[in-house]
Amino acid sequence: MLDIENCCLVVVDVQGKLAQLMHEKQSMFKNIQILIKAAKILDIPILWCQQCPDSLGPTVPEIAQLLTDNEPIDKSAFSCCGAEQFNIKLNELKRQQVLLCGIETHVCIYCVKVLRWMLLRMRSLQGHLRINRLR
Repeated sequence: MLDIENCCLVVVDVQGKLAQLMHEKQSMFKNIQILIKAAKILDIPILWCQQCPDSLGPTVPEIAQLLTDNEPIDKSAFSCCGAEQFNIKLNELKRQQVLLCGIETHVCIYCVKVLRWMLLRMRSLQGHLRINRLR
């Protein structure tokens, strides 16, 4: 179970044309918005990642407008763990639980979850995955 004093939210790659092509995108956007709003109410830190925004486009406005207090972490690897800035910020938070949300579950979320899981296990951290839909 997540502990609000010990977790952070990571929003991954909800961006560009790809986000607009997702099946039932409005439902997905709404669910991610709910997670972001809840994290803010509960003072849960949020990390926000985008993959190659110059090529793929920025985070969709429906999500970005809720993250104005955060700087996006731009990355070129599928996994957020491939971005040094992400690892630094995550380590600075000293949170033991990570709640992931975003798109491209089969690639980006999976890579974050698996690669980070290996690193987290070494530090006894816990990873949690919020899945809207898999198709």
